[in-house]
Amino acid sequence: MSKLISLLILTLAAQASPKTQQSDIAFDRLAHQLELIRNELELTVENRNSLSNDIERQRRESIDFDLFLRIPLETHDIKQDSALLKTIQNDLVKTSAANFKKVQFKGPWKKARSKIPKTIPFHESYKIPDSLLVDSRELTLEISFAKLPEQKPEQWIKNLQPKVRRLLVFTGQNRWNPKSKSQKIRTTIFRFRDIAYPEFQSPDLARFALPHKPQSPHQNASAARIQRYRQEVSRLWPQVQPYLDEVRLFALNDHRMSFYLKHVRFELDAAHRH
Repeated sequence: MSKLISLLILTLAAQASPKTQQSDIAFDRLAHQLELIRNELELTVENRNSLSNDIERQRRESIDFDLFLRIPLETHDIKQDSALLKTIQNDLVKTSAANFKKVQFKGPWKKARSKIPKTIPFHESYKIPDSLLVDSRELTLEISFAKLPEQKPEQWIKNLQPKVRRLLVFTGQNRWNPKSKSQKIRTTIFRFRDIAYPEFQSPDLARFALPHKPQSPHQNASAARIQRYRQEVSRLWPQVQPYLDEVRLFALNDHRMSFYLKHVRFELDAAHRH
């Protein structure tokens, strides 16, 4: 019987006017959007235990990869420029045969003026822009070599990285100076901003009202689905409240680790030194 009804609906839709067909599509799209919200809410409740496990896994991974050592939180970073430079230079001296003539910052920390939104709709994904996730600062390394280095500076920085605590991202270089037997290499360091992932707003069901009164069997069927999904979203929203903070924490942790893995320049196995 259900197959016959579906066939009848499809037949009537095929015979409908272009205007009616457009309305049918609008009803279908609305029902589909509400279904996705319902599914996401349902999964959040069903996966609450695995979410806690995932956050614990993120915590272990951040330790394994020295995430907050290589990119410290702003509040935990060394405050004085001279002390920070000394720490970086000491690491470089210990891990390299090269003679570091000078390690200096080129300008202050770059901080974005814009801010992360305080709230976002639950059903809308939000990617934190890199400029709001981290502050960045240029660091110039002037290195003395007896002769023109065989390795390219970018590869040289990459080889140093497993032994240097701070993440250094190669950004450029000057030509090797045969008179001073030195070369300047430009790098960037980062620190994570002390931010929180936006809080979630409840789904605004007013945005998912019927565009107009159903005018075809197809629209009647879609309208019934829309009504059912609206009721389910209203029922599920209070149930997800205890888990939303964990959802936000997971999202923030994921953004931070993704940023690190995107910029890291050495084999990941090298990071597991513990």
